[in-house]
Amino acid sequence: MSEYIYLSSDRPLNVRNTREFIFSSNFDEVERAFFSFSPHFQHKEYQACTYSGELPDKKKMQKLQKGGSINQATTNKLFDIIVNQFNEANCETLELLFAYNGYENEKISEKKLIPFAELSPKDLYFQHMRLLTIKKNASQNN
Repeated sequence: MSEYIYLSSDRPLNVRNTREFIFSSNFDEVERAFFSFSPHFQHKEYQACTYSGELPDKKKMQKLQKGGSINQATTNKLFDIIVNQFNEANCETLELLFAYNGYENEKISEKKLIPFAELSPKDLYFQHMRLLTIKKNASQNN
């Protein structure tokens, strides 16, 4: 099974393909309409998906937080993409769903809200059916 990251935003996505991530949008050229990658997203119009590739899983990220080391290039690139979405696209909310391709409609295993100002690359790891919501103006209590 391939690990994917699905993104949803309240503003048009300003994602660019990189060596680490090749994005596909949710616009069907034949139908000339948007579709939703997953029913778990709040915003249905602006979505994209990408193969997560070298993104670490939760166990590897916990190792890093305990002082271990892992290759963080992919995590840092995803962090840069998110920062770009907030700064250049001026979005208020960005949702990331980490899921195996074809299984993005399953029950959410973990839901987390993070204020954009508190987001770090360490928050970006793969865990199947983990929904991460990043809000520009949010507190952990929202």
